[in-house]
Amino acid sequence: MKSLSLLLLFVLGLTACNSKEESRPAAVIPREKMVSIMADIHMAEGIISAREYTKDSSLLLFSELENQLLAKHGVTQKEFKDSYNWYTSHVDEYKQLYTIVVDTLNVRTSEGKVQ
Repeated sequence: MKSLSLLLLFVLGLTACNSKEESRPAAVIPREKMVSIMADIHMAEGIISAREYTKDSSLLLFSELENQLLAKHGVTQKEFKDSYNWYTSHVDEYKQLYTIVVDTLNVRTSEGKVQ
């Protein structure tokens, strides 16, 4: 009976450990802010791809626009990359993030906020 109780306690302990969701580290950019950054970046990509630039010019222009957008949001390149990597390694969070990004871009497009 004692061994059965220990086994049951062990199984419950494993179940409890597995059911806990990993919390988002404080250093990861919050979802709402990340959505805004990602939507701005996608809009910049769209603007650049709509114009006829050489590949090198497009890359340079995008790099400059990305730096300006990150500065606008008060985020460093490292913070953005680390946060992006965290989201991509947490599939459910990443799906939720991109669902909102797409919705945000659709709203911006319908409101004529695309430049």
